[in-house]
Amino acid sequence: MKIGIVSTFRDMCGIAKYTENLVNELSKLIELKVFAEILEPPQIETEQINPNIKVDFERCWRRYQDFEGLEKKIMEYSPDIIHVQFVAGLFNELSFNPDSPFQRFITNLRQKGIKIVITLHDAPGDFPNPIQLLHWYKNLNAKFIGINNEMVAGLKRWYSDADATVIPIGSIRFMPYDKIEARKILKLNENDFILTQIGFYGMDKGMLEIINAVPKISIPNFRLIFAGGFHPLASPIYRPYVQDCIKTVIRLGLVNKVNFVGRLLTEDEINLWASATDFIIVNLKSIFGYSGSASIKRTLMSGKPVLIGDDSRLSEFKDGVNCIKISQDNIAEKVMWLHNNKEIQKTIIEGALQYAKETTFDIVAKKHLEVYKEELTGGKS
Repeated sequence: MKIGIVSTFRDMCGIAKYTENLVNELSKLIELKVFAEILEPPQIETEQINPNIKVDFERCWRRYQDFEGLEKKIMEYSPDIIHVQFVAGLFNELSFNPDSPFQRFITNLRQKGIKIVITLHDAPGDFPNPIQLLHWYKNLNAKFIGINNEMVAGLKRWYSDADATVIPIGSIRFMPYDKIEARKILKLNENDFILTQIGFYGMDKGMLEIINAVPKISIPNFRLIFAGGFHPLASPIYRPYVQDCIKTVIRLGLVNKVNFVGRLLTEDEINLWASATDFIIVNLKSIFGYSGSASIKRTLMSGKPVLIGDDSRLSEFKDGVNCIKISQDNIAEKVMWLHNNKEIQKTIIEGALQYAKETTFDIVAKKHLEVYKEELTGGKS
């Protein structure tokens, strides 16, 4: 069995991190090659997550362009299956045109006898033309993997006969620091109570709503820290949004309570910030069709209470079991309630660690292997 994976790779991007973690485990089970995006400034290649694992990869295509060069490289490798890590913006499919370069690329591979698997990392919500979207999905004639139940349900809302299964985003093993040592390294006050949001800046994180909640949080020595920065290819709308966040901090007199790190973090720095904080707050809302945040899975293994937006598309995370669900209107109330409830903190930390252990990338890789085998045998064992 030979598998080719088309994705962005070793880049400051959630999909790139996901793909690297997945192939690190898959490469122990099968022969594979990653056909990776050619990075353009300001994108930069990141260090290997695990330098001890050798992964065959080649940068051979650019986003927003045709895929003739990629198709040629794939045919030279001659895989049994091509597995695409799909994000609409990455493949210039924001209009979901049934006759797009991406569609023609997939059709050409399929006509040459290559099976197609597509993992949907995002999908349209209220798309204006359901017939067009139906044709887009049907024309791919692929096996679909959704990263959560809602992703597959959304797919089947448009394409009821879709061949689709759910394989969740894998949990990343966490390498913690001692909390006091982490705060010393980051020059944080040992006595502060710190709420941290780790990851890319964006409206879907609910940054402005969290800032507006800070004056209502009556916890001694409270601080809010946004530990991250802009994605290298972030939408232009994000920068003025974050400027509005900074202006709000100044207007509310919160300069000594709210801080922005203002740059992307290395893997080690993510571990450092998660170790130093008291609570972690992640995606508050989704401004896109679906949300299946890798940042949530990352934080679940931190051993810290995690607060998550009460979004139906994040149903795999259970309120009071492995997280605390919050809304834009009750952030302060929930933070203070959790601060005063040590038993609930203990319960959700234990629940989060258990859930994360059940969805580590070695387990997720084995689920992918099952899908590949089914595709090659026509569903026969």
